[in-house]
Amino acid sequence: GLVPPARCRLVEQLGAGRICQVALVDHAGERLICKRLRPRMRSEPRAQAASARECEALRRFAGANEHSVLPRLAATGDDEHGPWWLQTVAPGHSLAALM
Repeated sequence: GLVPPARCRLVEQLGAGRICQVALVDHAGERLICKRLRPRMRSEPRAQAASARECEALRRFAGANEHSVLPRLAATGDDEHGPWWLQTVAPGHSLAALM
């Protein structure tokens, strides 16, 4: 599963897709979503580009409106387990809960 970055505590593993692992973490008392490239994808240029595009989209669109329902980028980094980013939790229901 996803190894959280330093200063984050793992709350719950949420899942994994083809490119990223996703978990709910606690960072300084705030619940955030942590995404990290899967180990086999860390050296893939397309995966790196996709994660960079996602972070840029979070910065540009969600950051433009402080009342947005879109998640906002909280932090990014890279460590011995690869690149990661933290984003706020979007309000609403999970798809799994609706099915």
